[in-house]
This record gives sequence, structure tokens and C-alpha cells, in this order.
Amino acid sequence: MVDKNIVYKYLSSLEENLRRIRRMDFTFDMITGDEDVQDLLDRRMQKAIEACIDIAAHLVSALSLGKSETARGLFPLLAKKGIIDKKLSQRLEKAVGFRNILVHDYTELDYRLAYSDLEDKLKDLESFAKSIHQFIESLEEK
Repeated sequence: MVDKNIVYKYLSSLEENLRRIRRMDFTFDMITGDEDVQDLLDRRMQKAIEACIDIAAHLVSALSLGKSETARGLFPLLAKKGIIDKKLSQRLEKAVGFRNILVHDYTELDYRLAYSDLEDKLKDLESFAKSIHQFIESLEEK
């Protein structure tokens, strides 16, 4: 059974981090050249993506949608159930890869490349939040 309080807690974290990123006053040159801006943006992106993963994990488990050995694999399960669309699922799988780079420092991050599509990344996370809100509201109507 879906615990709406858990989902709303993670949604709150996701939306707060997105608000904080949107509120940051920086230019693309600052992202590529200012380590403090990079650290702040990286941390907020990490937390936002992790909130998406936590929501997905809870829903997959609560709704018995299947098993995934990886965080990436959670989003296709949500898409299969119709909670999010397939294209968003694919973009969120990439977001998990991006989060892994942020967390584990696999490689030296090329900030020019990593954040060249920042607006698209933010819109994907916002679309996920909207889809989850709609799904939870549909549960409340039943």
C-alpha cells in the first residue's frame, strides 16, 4: 500500500531543491568556473535526483511493480504502470547516471557538458513531481 506521507515527504524534498536551484543567481560561466557554485548546484541536483529515486523505490515496492537491481531500473517499472511516460522514464534513468557521477566522482566532471542542458534536467525533475502528484491524487479519488 502506498504511504502518501512518505511520498509527500520526498516530493517536498524534491521540490525544495528545485526551488533552491531556480533561486540561485548564477550564469553558465559561473557554473563552469566557480567551485562554490558547482558544489552548491551539484549537491542540490544530487538531493533532487535522490528524492526521485526514493519516490520510485517506494511506489515500485508498495504497488508490487517488480524488482530492480538498480535505481535506474525503477523508472521503467513506473512507466510500465503508466505513472510516468516512457520518455520521461528514459530521461530519469540518465539522471540517475548523472547522480552517480556526482556522488561517486567516477570522472572529473566537465561542467560545460554536464550543465549545458540544466534547464532540461530541471524540467524533467519537475515533470516527475507533477506526474507523482497526479498519481497520488488519483489514489485519493478511489
